[in-house]
Amino acid sequence: MRFNFAQQTLFLLIYGFLAWAAETVFFAIREKKYVNPGLLSMPIDFGVGVVFSNLAIALPTLGRNYFGMYLIALANFVIVRAVLGFFSGRITGNARLQEGAPGGALRGALRNALTAAGILLIYLLLQPALMLLAELLPARLLSAVAIVFWALVAVDLVTSILAVRRGAPGRMEQLERERADRLSARISGFVWRRLERAYPGIRDGEKRGEVVFARGM
Repeated sequence: MRFNFAQQTLFLLIYGFLAWAAETVFFAIREKKYVNPGLLSMPIDFGVGVVFSNLAIALPTLGRNYFGMYLIALANFVIVRAVLGFFSGRITGNARLQEGAPGGALRGALRNALTAAGILLIYLLLQPALMLLAELLPARLLSAVAIVFWALVAVDLVTSILAVRRGAPGRMEQLERERADRLSARISGFVWRRLERAYPGIRDGEKRGEVVFARGM
């Protein structure tokens, strides 16, 4: 099945938002704050959204060849991550974005392999419903959503570039802190309220060693 540009944009938007929400929860737990891992300040993980959008084109041609699907998912993730990381790093001057996460080649390869497996699993679970949604929604509505979304991406990108170019070398980190909008703050707050009810004192660095997750497991 072939999808038009507006339908592909819908896939990117939905998958990208879900990935952004998952990352917000992850960083809320690990860093105890909102961290924007990319260049855009929108609540969208643009890279993951692009990967899923590409898979919607490539994977239906493989039938039930799950190993081939996995290889395509892995290649898409690695390439998209490398390309976006390179350009984001060049634009912002942030070496962390250009070089990727630390940990060595073996650890990075393992992380990519596991991430690609997760991406494929999520795609197989959610894509049928999203395909149905893309077919049911009116074409004009999808086109309007696509136009608005890409206009916002363009404005967001230009704004981010100008802010970084005009700022100091540490401006990228400052921007990440300033981008903690209301939605991400609500997600982070919800996660920590649940954690604090289950593990009192978890925010206190001095008491963190006393908190035992999954006690009795």
